[in-house]
Amino acid sequence: MAKFSIHKSIHQSPQASLAMTNTGSLIKTIPEKIVAMLQRHNMLATLVKREIMANALSSVTIHPDESKKLLSRYCKQLKIKSSESLVSHIKSKGITEADLSWQLELLLRIKIYSLATFGAKAEQRFLERKDSLDLVTYSLLRLDSQYLARELYLQIEEEENDFADLAAKHSSGPEKHKNGQIGPISLTKAHPILAEKLRTHEPGALIEPFKIQNWWLVVRLDDYKQASFNDQIKQKMCTELFEKWAEEETTSILSSHQAHSSTASPT
Repeated sequence: MAKFSIHKSIHQSPQASLAMTNTGSLIKTIPEKIVAMLQRHNMLATLVKREIMANALSSVTIHPDESKKLLSRYCKQLKIKSSESLVSHIKSKGITEADLSWQLELLLRIKIYSLATFGAKAEQRFLERKDSLDLVTYSLLRLDSQYLARELYLQIEEEENDFADLAAKHSSGPEKHKNGQIGPISLTKAHPILAEKLRTHEPGALIEPFKIQNWWLVVRLDDYKQASFNDQIKQKMCTELFEKWAEEETTSILSSHQAHSSTASPT
């Protein structure tokens, strides 16, 4: 298990907007021409968000052993075999050793901080997102004829023909080239009518032909994997909440900056 500690959480600190305040002050220290360039190239929001995250994540301390493991893995991937080669590599990237350490530790810091800060809200987030986390795999025939859809449905039901063969021969969508199979995908990516059909049937069920827009569909639900609230999902929800918080803080800072700039501009 990773060795770490968190000095404080922004959400547990009396100064709840510390990261936002620090980042807002940062913008004021950047020359206006540079800010304008960042805005023109749609990079200002990225910079602000990264700094908000950095201010929050600086409260996480990574144990030196973990840092060494991350660096060792990085060197192995890039086939860097000596200290001299590593120094040369760092210089070639125009960064410092501390910068490289930060970059290598970033994902671990996010996991640690988000879990500690948003863990209590993770299950509610999961319940709100469950439909998009459930995964379905299904076979599909997409046809422009109700009569043909009914005929092929009966052939599959009576096991006169294989679904995959019929899809390759008759289906009109991209599933034609995949033996009719789609997924695993989130239910939210399917048409609402199709999603409801899949949600209300058991795996293995062959669903009678139904129409969506100009197409008649024959569908078989092959697999339905319902997401469960385990440690992996909890971490995912915490990370999403951290990202959401950073996005909201970014929007607030940029709005404040824009309002200040408009007020300061001569009329």
